[in-house]
Amino acid sequence: MRIVCLSDTHNHHDRVLVPDGDLVVHCGDSTRRGTEKEIRRFAKWFAALPHRHKIVISGNHDFDFERNPAGRTWITGATYLQDEGVEILLTHGPPMGILDRTYRGEHVGCEELTAAVARVRPKLHVFGHIHECAGELVQDGVRYVNAAICDLRYQPVLPPIVVDL
Repeated sequence: MRIVCLSDTHNHHDRVLVPDGDLVVHCGDSTRRGTEKEIRRFAKWFAALPHRHKIVISGNHDFDFERNPAGRTWITGATYLQDEGVEILLTHGPPMGILDRTYRGEHVGCEELTAAVARVRPKLHVFGHIHECAGELVQDGVRYVNAAICDLRYQPVLPPIVVDL
């Protein structure tokens, strides 16, 4: 299975060259301000991607998903997850100590998430949020992917990460 991993596109999704794959995931911050207009624009773009399976979660910039319960209905042609599960682990933020170092050198990941990953031991954990620490890491049998596309200036400079499982 070929999984295309995206996160933190911040309204620049139409500038991202998305490779072919079986599944495309977006791990949040598809918008800058999380307005309905921004979310609907992203949803239209995401639905048009040719991938057979699509999964999206929201991030800390995608405010209307929190403020407006109807927001999840704006995502069509894809599965929107919020406090739900599938057989792949997607979060917006990273676990503590895993691809979570800021430009100031601080680790800002979530300790509870680190414990949950250690307990569940997924094959793949995809996230974003920390733009300056995008990349991949395999540790204790778990493949971690920080799929942030934008840099600290919110410019889409990194390509999606493709994972073959």
